[in-house]
Amino acid sequence: MLKDLTASNIYIVCGHTDMRKSIDGLAAIVQQQFDLDLFSDSLFLFCGRRRDRLKALLWEDDGFVLLYKRLENGRFNWPRNEQEVRNLTREQFVWLMQGLSIDQPKAIKKIQETKGLARLPETLREAAELRLENPDVSLTALGEMCEPSVKKAAISKRLKKIEEIAVKL
Repeated sequence: MLKDLTASNIYIVCGHTDMRKSIDGLAAIVQQQFDLDLFSDSLFLFCGRRRDRLKALLWEDDGFVLLYKRLENGRFNWPRNEQEVRNLTREQFVWLMQGLSIDQPKAIKKIQETKGLARLPETLREAAELRLENPDVSLTALGEMCEPSVKKAAISKRLKKIEEIAVKL
């Protein structure tokens, strides 16, 4: 359901949020800390300390909608700068919902510029090149583009490994 939401702006409230907050508490954060318009066509995302659940706040014509998502396995790759709110692209939103970093193209480009993608193991190089060529496709579609095709979990693991390598550079 979250993947299908259409909003002109998607904002991620970085850091962790007290997940006991409801609509009024989350709305206060948006207005008081970040001075953003709650009533615009915007989706506001909040994540708890454990990073395994998030809340999404959206204004519709007749009131607020509050959505809650809890991951059964894994964690959201959530930026931790407490005083920051970021406007996400649609692609970054999809990556976040898939458990990937919203900065994954930066990680791939960092490797490309410092040591070159050719120095990565073949499976990681293939994943990096496919992601750069197809930034807006799902993990499932990206896995199907691999030779031989791989499952969503395998391509996700490869992209996370690429991010780990980039952090060490």
